[in-house]
Amino acid sequence: MEAYIIVIDGGGTKTKGRAYDLSGNLLREHVDGFANPMVDIDLSADHLSDTVEALAVEELPKAIVMGVAGSLQKRTGDLLLDSVKLRLKSDLKKVEIILVDDLTLSYYAVFKRESGILGLVGTGSALLAESDSKWVRMGGFGHILGDEGSGYVLAVETVKEAIWRNDRGDEQLANRVADYFGIDDIEAIKDVVYRAPKSELAALSKKVFEWEREAGLTHIIEGQIKAFSELVLALVKRTSKEKPEIKLIGGMVQNNPGYFNRIREAVVSLLASSGYICTVTCAEADACEGGLYLYEKYVK
Repeated sequence: MEAYIIVIDGGGTKTKGRAYDLSGNLLREHVDGFANPMVDIDLSADHLSDTVEALAVEELPKAIVMGVAGSLQKRTGDLLLDSVKLRLKSDLKKVEIILVDDLTLSYYAVFKRESGILGLVGTGSALLAESDSKWVRMGGFGHILGDEGSGYVLAVETVKEAIWRNDRGDEQLANRVADYFGIDDIEAIKDVVYRAPKSELAALSKKVFEWEREAGLTHIIEGQIKAFSELVLALVKRTSKEKPEIKLIGGMVQNNPGYFNRIREAVVSLLASSGYICTVTCAEADACEGGLYLYEKYVK
């Protein structure tokens, strides 16, 4: 059997693993549950180890590259890595595992051997750039502390707006939200917000755009676009890039061209007002492809 590596892209919603031969050809794929250890480290380790074993066929892989959301902090990353190794079959424990966060994996998928600024706008949001051989990060603090422009924050702000209006006698938006989630009234939204998976609430963001004009939600969308654009400007100022190349990934921009265009226009305008000439594009690369370049850099 030909030599291969396993690459895993682990997010807060799902885990996608791929096996590639050393020329970069896709051999097989496996999808499992979430991998973010900040949600549940034991279940995350289960999903990651199950993905590895589903992709490890006959011969052992040359290496396993994992890009996992929520693993950036060393203590959490080490604990997650130990938990995964504990669950792997004895022969797989011998294989070298490279663990990075999901944004780093995506960075290598998008820029390969080059450099630029990567923006993630999905369920969450974050920015990553390489400047003078050092990583510069902005955002990525999660939905409680940040995630500007993300699907989750758009959904939460819409729910807050629905509650605010409902308390003042305007039930229309609250009824829309309740109907969408199949709950009796807006009071029951607490179960969705505090107990359901993040992906379930974040999915409401699709409706935010559908309801924008009729329900008067433009200020929510524009507010998040402004917040994300200001984050981009702050990151650019921390790098040495005079003409930054910015590439965006994530379901919120890749699956919603209208939202991407609004973000692009806002970022270009804001950076221009500070003297920067930038390009903003939507990248199409699969995050798992970044594992090929990480393998090349750290193992091969």
